[in-house]
Amino acid sequence: MLTITVGSGTSLAANDGWETQSATATFTAAEVRELTTKAGAFTLPSGSRDASLLFTTSTNTSYTVLVSGAAGETGVALVDVYDVTGR
Repeated sequence: MLTITVGSGTSLAANDGWETQSATATFTAAEVRELTTKAGAFTLPSGSRDASLLFTTSTNTSYTVLVSGAAGETGVALVDVYDVTGR
C-alpha cells in the first residue's frame, strides 16, 4: 500500500494496485501508463500489484510517502518520485 500524507498526517491519497482506482485516486491506469512513459520511468506491467499515485502538490506543503505491506507484512520497497508537470 502506498499512501501520501500532508504535513499534518492527513491522508491525501492511497493506492494498492496501479491499475485499480481507489476512493482517493485521481487517475486512471491509462494516465499512469502515459505519464510514466513520458517521465522516463520504468513501465509497470499489466496485472502487477505495484502501487502508483499521481497528485498535484502545493507550494510550502510537506508530504510524506508511507509504504506498507498487505496484512502487516514486511519487506523492501523502492519509491520513485517524478515531476510530470507539463507532460
